[in-house]
Amino acid sequence: MQNDSKSNTSSTSASVLMINGQGIMISVGGQDYFLSYNRVTAFRGCARPQSMMC
Repeated sequence: MQNDSKSNTSSTSASVLMINGQGIMISVGGQDYFLSYNRVTAFRGCARPQSMMC
């Protein structure tokens, strides 16, 4: 029995809502998620944006 992968695909929309010094907020499939630089290991050691506030 062969599985046709084309019949099992679906489309999901995603967008970036905000990027700040603490993390990134994204929207995926109508749900909003905050990805903290401190908690997401893939972000550790990466450059962070500077605050826009003085």
